[in-house]
Amino acid sequence: MPRSTLYRLVNGQRDLRACQRMARAQGVVSTIGWPAVCAQRDDWLLGFLATTPSTKAVIAGPLVIAPGVPRPLIVVMRLIEAYEVMMKKAGVVSYFFHVDLANSVWRRIVERAGTEPLTQDETGVWYQRKVA
Repeated sequence: MPRSTLYRLVNGQRDLRACQRMARAQGVVSTIGWPAVCAQRDDWLLGFLATTPSTKAVIAGPLVIAPGVPRPLIVVMRLIEAYEVMMKKAGVVSYFFHVDLANSVWRRIVERAGTEPLTQDETGVWYQRKVA
């Protein structure tokens, strides 16, 4: 039931390992940096949004949702909201994220929400989102 979904900070090795397992199962090979937020319903990990380690910028990603999650777009939007709350509390005013060229649906959603493309590379489009 969606009302029982908890959006929270990924905390400890158990959470981190669960996120890594979910990512690997979906072919996502990426470091799960801090901070990371997750969506959990009962004992089921619905998804997570982490930070890619970088010394130059705050880069959001990966964003991974478990297969079979009902209404995954709602979970995605709530994860982004939770991530931005954490960023704002940490004093971060903006972050960057990358969307693969092949993911035209997500690029359209991002751009309809008012986030303009910053630049494009050989694999996708970079965006900057302001949080404060």
